[in-house]
Formats: sequence, structure tokens, C-alpha cells
Amino acid sequence: MSESLTINTNNLSDFKHTVELIATACSASVRIIFLSGELGAGKTEFARSWLRQRGIQGQIKSPSFSMVESYLDHDGQAIHHMDLYRINAVSEIRCLGLEDYIDDQLIIEWANKGIAELITCDLSITITPRGSDGRTLHLESKNNAVIEEIRNTLHHRSA
Repeated sequence: MSESLTINTNNLSDFKHTVELIATACSASVRIIFLSGELGAGKTEFARSWLRQRGIQGQIKSPSFSMVESYLDHDGQAIHHMDLYRINAVSEIRCLGLEDYIDDQLIIEWANKGIAELITCDLSITITPRGSDGRTLHLESKNNAVIEEIRNTLHHRSA
């Protein structure tokens, strides 16, 4: 059974800070992250904020055309940012060499394009625009400890 958590953010700054807290809470225990949401919902911004928290400096490009961008975090661990927006069939995902990335941390945008048929995630996040600049993040994990760690980190930071 999956555990879930819904978080509302009020603006872009709040959204980025929330993502950084999520990354702080679970970057060691979460390997594969699925991101879903409509075009412009904030999936790429989520990935950028996660990568920044992990110590990535400089420009963080959207992998919309390259399909995958890879980075090394402050601990020397590989993090891959994959964007499946241009994918039309699960067979195309197989051609990306998915097996080359799944042993490292992998953030996958447009997870609704069929990636779940090939691999399972540790954390699934759906991002929905809310108001003029806010976002709602709905997090789910089959590992209840992941959601509890996020919940505790968010609670301690707001207390």
C-alpha cells in the first residue's frame, strides 16, 4: 500500500524551497523519481531545485531535446535527469538505454509516458498549478518511511 502526502506552495520561491527540503529528506533513500504534470506545471523546475540541493553548480539544462542530462552531486554520485515528453511509445524508452541509468539516481519527467511498464519508482510526484504562481505537489511512495521522512523534515523546518 502506498503512503501519500500533498503539499501546497504559494509561489516559485516557496516551490523551490519545498523541493530542496524534499531532496534533503530523502535523496539518500530515493533512487528513482517519477514526475508528472501538465506542460508548464513545474517538473523541470522541480528537477533543477533537486539538483541544486545536491550541489550541482552552473547551468542545468532541460533534457527535452537531449532526452537525458547527467550530473555528479557533491558526494560524487551520478544523478540523471530524463525527459520523456517527446516519447510516443514504450519501445522508444527502451532505446534510451534505461539500464545505463537505473543504478544511479534518476529523475524522470513525463513519467505518464509508460516508464512504469519498465521500472518502478521510489517516489512519484504529480505537480499541479495552483492559483497564479502556486503549485500542489502530490507525493506517493510504496516505502512509507520515505513519506514520513519528508513529512518530518517539512514539519521541523516550519516549526
